[in-house]
Amino acid sequence: MKVVVTGARGMLGEDVVEVLQKKHELIPVDITGSPAVELDVTVPQSVLSLFKAERPDMVVHTAGWRDVDGCEENQERALLINTLGAKNVALACRLYDAAMIHISTDYVYSGGGKRAVTEFCPTDPVNFYGYSKLKAEGEITALLGEFFILRLPFLFGRGGRKENNPLQQTVSLLQKGEKVEATTDQICSPTHTLDVARVIERMMETELYGIYNVSSSGEASRYDLYWELATLCGLDTRLLIPVKSVIKKARRSHYTVFNALAYERTFKAGPGHWREALRECVERIKAG
Repeated sequence: MKVVVTGARGMLGEDVVEVLQKKHELIPVDITGSPAVELDVTVPQSVLSLFKAERPDMVVHTAGWRDVDGCEENQERALLINTLGAKNVALACRLYDAAMIHISTDYVYSGGGKRAVTEFCPTDPVNFYGYSKLKAEGEITALLGEFFILRLPFLFGRGGRKENNPLQQTVSLLQKGEKVEATTDQICSPTHTLDVARVIERMMETELYGIYNVSSSGEASRYDLYWELATLCGLDTRLLIPVKSVIKKARRSHYTVFNALAYERTFKAGPGHWREALRECVERIKAG
């Protein structure tokens, strides 16, 4: 299968490329260019030209602007990248008969309760990032019949730019003996990007299209995750400072643990517990 991967130099995109390249012909693209083909998804003609030249069978659209506070402050840019970018990719898929896998977020839910959310729970984003991603879902569902939309929680992995990688940044600070504040009131099911890539590979072999919640099992706050990370790396957990989240520019969802009802009933298997996934991720980071 010929597959375009957008955002190929991001944390998730890198793992998607690593997993899929074993079986498929990949066209990795990214707004930043080399080593991926440069592509600005906000420009329709740029996307259409790529599709016309490559004629892919499928697109895995991981590209997006995930700076939650940045999206709140610059809403037009959020719409251009997250919403219009997804629409442009979906439109190209429609014109050139390609299926689409789109990466969405748990921030489409309000996260205001204490009950795990299924794919059928009402969407009600509490910030503009979530709103821009929800509008992207709407564009895709309006244009395409052959799509997978994956709603994902907080992701961790070894890839992407080091300064934007939460695990690598936390380890770096702790190694220097610096204190790290971590919130205790944002609860989800942290998920390894490599596990998401494996789910994508499995989905691609089917035509079981739809919207799916995908995450590891178990639940954790950012503090829980970073405490486990510090322990695995042999670092001082006393440097981790538990704090409550403070609204900066954008509100955060506080409880978006998934009940992946549709996903689990459809695909029968998914990622394991987040602690096991974190252990695998740390081993990959140490391996280089």
